[in-house]
Amino acid sequence: YLFFFLMILRPPRSTPSNSSAASDVYKRQIIASPGFLKNELTKKIMDMDLGVHITVDTVSTGGVSGIYELSRRDSIKEALKELEVMKAGKILDNFLYLIIKDDSMVAYGVDEVSKAVENNAVKELVVSEELIRSPDEELRRRVEEILIEADKRGAEIVIAPSSSEISKRVMGFGGIIAILRYQLKFLRETTNKQ
Repeated sequence: YLFFFLMILRPPRSTPSNSSAASDVYKRQIIASPGFLKNELTKKIMDMDLGVHITVDTVSTGGVSGIYELSRRDSIKEALKELEVMKAGKILDNFLYLIIKDDSMVAYGVDEVSKAVENNAVKELVVSEELIRSPDEELRRRVEEILIEADKRGAEIVIAPSSSEISKRVMGFGGIIAILRYQLKFLRETTNKQ
């Protein structure tokens, strides 16, 4: 018997297929098998010229055991990290555009993002891993509460790895940024008065 498996990273079923998150995921594929099948499949996909970046890896067995083995590999961890950086980069680019065009459509810093989450206004959120790992326990607790509440309210949350340039840029905005679903004009006024 020949056992193999193919692992293709894809967004959750709840992610609209036309979203930027979906298109990023489909451009980054991981193919693994114990035999030669992975090479043939990779060649066929590359011949179709879909603009897809493929990570190819070998596992000792197929099925669930192979998936478990693959999940511990550095190549997979690196692919997932790259995906997070790409998503964070797209959100940051949009954030920078909106902060100039209409700053009532963005929030940044722990206080502003917290208020935006409370108002169910956060659509997309990027937080620097540095903020999550802050030595300040109170700050870490607040950020964790923000992330939990934002997740409950359906916000897309991306953690920018601390080693990335994106993380450093997000730290310049207080370590956390958000793109809003709707305008919150009072956000800057409230934050500036404090």
